[in-house]
Amino acid sequence: MKLSAILVCIAPCLAFAGPSDCYRIKDKDAERYCLAVISGNFSKCYSIKSSDMEKMCLAEIKGKPSSCYSIKDLDARNLCLAKTRE
Repeated sequence: MKLSAILVCIAPCLAFAGPSDCYRIKDKDAERYCLAVISGNFSKCYSIKSSDMEKMCLAEIKGKPSSCYSIKDLDARNLCLAKTRE
């Protein structure tokens, strides 16, 4: 649930964020997620410690909804599927 709350809070901001905005995020995993998504560099997702957030990061950048199914948190999985819907 915490993961979903973090992602829901930062997701709308990513459309207009730059790397300097990501560094203002206090949660390190959320900061790394932000940096990865803004840069479009999926290799940055591997620095995320939360397994679910790492999988969501990879799914979003690669555009592969199938990666979402390995996310354990149901809310985060549904958010991932919504973000990667084709």
